[in-house]
Amino acid sequence: MWFVKVIAALLLMLGLQHQANAAGEFEFGLALGAGERTNPLIDGQDINRNWLIDFAWYGERWFFDNGDLGYTMRETDSMTLSAIVGVNSDRIFYEDKIFAQFVDLGNLPVNTPLDGLNQSEQASLIRAPDRDYAVEFGLEYLTESQLGFFQVQMNTDVSNVHNGHEVWARYGYDWYRGRLQVQPSINLNWKSSAFNDYYYGVKDNEATQFMPAYSPGSGVNVGVKLALRYLINENWSAVISVEYESLNSEATDSPFVYDDHISSWFTGLFYSF
Repeated sequence: MWFVKVIAALLLMLGLQHQANAAGEFEFGLALGAGERTNPLIDGQDINRNWLIDFAWYGERWFFDNGDLGYTMRETDSMTLSAIVGVNSDRIFYEDKIFAQFVDLGNLPVNTPLDGLNQSEQASLIRAPDRDYAVEFGLEYLTESQLGFFQVQMNTDVSNVHNGHEVWARYGYDWYRGRLQVQPSINLNWKSSAFNDYYYGVKDNEATQFMPAYSPGSGVNVGVKLALRYLINENWSAVISVEYESLNSEATDSPFVYDDHISSWFTGLFYSF
């Protein structure tokens, strides 16, 4: 089971932790405010984001950064190369589903066109299949210069859930004006056919009259993000973040995907301990 592998990885890291700086460096912050992340699934609920946690620990080689466990294999003044283990985020869309059984559609004919129905009506006929979290292992390369920062990750499933791969790349730039920090960024996320097939495909035994079997190929998501932070004092900051991600066409062609994008926003106050 995948969780056994995760526990084993944790024990391995704890066992080797003596190689890291005993003191280490902790970063912990909490943001409270208002925000939301849309859910592209036809029967999925949008995700409220009223609070966010920023937690990281950095030793000499080992580190934990907001859910990712890693080991820095090479580091210079301008770049780092690390091995990382983390949990895939696509599963979060399957957490909460709207209850569409209260929608009364009457006796629909077999050839009812779904395009003529709203999202709630379609959701009463189509239910996204259950999907599991996947643990992924990969390499991360990060470089920074006066031109900005560039980050790329290459991940593969080690939990035998989707048995696919991802390649994620991000470029951004930090602009400072007094107490204000502005960070625009753009990212590309390639997902293999096995990845898309697990999270957005429909197996033969899951197919219904209104949700035919579907096996997608690989595709690339494209996203843009703008983050703003205003330093009020040593501990308090005001933060605003907006993000838009366009889903790849292989995912959006899935019969249980309703939107072709994911949008997120958050605004609030951040306290750094």
